[in-house]
Amino acid sequence: MTPILQAPAQIPVSTERPSVTAVPVRGTVTILIPTKNEEAGIGETLRAIPLAALAQQNWLVDLLVVDGSSRDRTREIAANLGARVVVRRGNGKGNDFRAALSAIKGDIVVMIDADNTYPAEAIPEFVEAAANGSDVVMGTRLKGRIEEGAMTSTNRFGNRALSLLASVLYGRRCTDVCTGMWAFKRSALDKLHLNAERFEIEAELFAQSAKAGLRIKEIPIQYRLRSGKSGLSAWKDGPKIAAKLARKRIVR
Repeated sequence: MTPILQAPAQIPVSTERPSVTAVPVRGTVTILIPTKNEEAGIGETLRAIPLAALAQQNWLVDLLVVDGSSRDRTREIAANLGARVVVRRGNGKGNDFRAALSAIKGDIVVMIDADNTYPAEAIPEFVEAAANGSDVVMGTRLKGRIEEGAMTSTNRFGNRALSLLASVLYGRRCTDVCTGMWAFKRSALDKLHLNAERFEIEAELFAQSAKAGLRIKEIPIQYRLRSGKSGLSAWKDGPKIAAKLARKRIVR
């Protein structure tokens, strides 16, 4: 098992005895990356994680890749870059996320997609928000900046419509319910009742967080062109996401 990472090798480590005023470690951040045939993006995603910045904020870092039985080099690349890899048989991002819960070591959990579309450099900001008052942090692409070609007009319209639906159903402002970048207090995750199997997982995370009365914060982010192919279908998954939002408003 790969040990929890501290600072990357290039950070100088002092050989002096620590003083009594040394700042203690604040805890562990688990960075959770669900994968399925993501060899085109997983390497860039892991290399972009700002380990030095997190170390400077006195966080230990645990890199956790939960892989849905990829048929390419995803797991090999992730392991070579220092991640713990948990392999799950079957399909579905929601299934991957739920399977990862028992493997999480961190006091704070950051989830980010493996396709290098989300800004890993923003992770310290998400961690600080979760450490200082927020239970749940969502990265909003629609209030941030979307690179040209990174999101189709159909997906943009669908995201806005689903986010409006989520806001109306749960009485909490939400501008990007389909975002793939989140942070959670570990204690907040324990309050969520999750059963999503595929791409409805983000909608379910918001729905359950709102129903539990958790403190939710949105942070505008940049959204970049994807590395590799997407498994999301606007016409197939969009209605499922809407149905999940409606169903979760009524049942647990």
